Amino acid sequence: MKAPANVTTTDVLCLHGSASSGRQWRRLIQKLGQRHRVFAPDLIGYGNQRFNTRGKLRLDDEVDAVLEQLGDAGGPMHVVGHAYGGSVALRLACRYPERVASLTLYEPAQFLSVFENGLDSVEARELRKLHSTVVDQAATPLGRWRGAREFVNYGYGRNVWKSLTPLQKRRFATAAPKVAAEFDALMVAEARLDDVSALTMPVRILCGTRTRRTAKRVCELLAQRIPGALVHWLDGLKHMAPITDAAMVSTVIADLVRCDPVLISKVA
Repeated sequence: MKAPANVTTTDVLCLHGSASSGRQWRRLIQKLGQRHRVFAPDLIGYGNQRFNTRGKLRLDDEVDAVLEQLGDAGGPMHVVGHAYGGSVALRLACRYPERVASLTLYEPAQFLSVFENGLDSVEARELRKLHSTVVDQAATPLGRWRGAREFVNYGYGRNVWKSLTPLQKRRFATAAPKVAAEFDALMVAEARLDDVSALTMPVRILCGTRTRRTAKRVCELLAQRIPGALVHWLDGLKHMAPITDAAMVSTVIADLVRCDPVLISKVA
């Protein structure tokens, strides 16, 4: 989507979460499209992006695939990421900081930040259990449905799986092998806390007040480590709010992208 020819603006790159696609950013694209050129590529395994199940997936693979889709789009970009897409965005910023004008992350799935602060915390135990369930279940056709159920109930809320249509359940089950590979990639992610502490571009971290304790902890740890990171708490929202509450989240993100980050108050 192109900005008006007489207006010079920074492009925006939006990276979606697990079991989703670039389409999840439709509302945000509508809000930003009149002033910015917005890219919302599909990550590996979604849309037209194939997923090779034979090799181990790395965040670097996702970054390379995103950059390939961007082609000749030049200049630093405002990068927006949700959950797994937030971790891909962080890895992109660590590898190519010159290509990132700012980072706006909604509850990035930077799991290693939790483990680097201890393996016995409630959050670490919760992540290990979820990782084991999703990865182990994805090994068989029937297990994919069970793993998908655990993933949905974790991300969207307890018992949400029961409310899905058969088609929606089938889509999540089909995505289960890729989601499992993403969990594996996050457990050995290249971008650790020491890496993100070197970021110098403006970083805004969004977190819902009703989200999982683990997601809150990840946001807190990242905010502590990234110099000048600004945290914005969204009242009443959960982890999947960029999808379930797209209008509200898109408005907040659009305002953050348009504004000078120093004008955004840090919320403790």
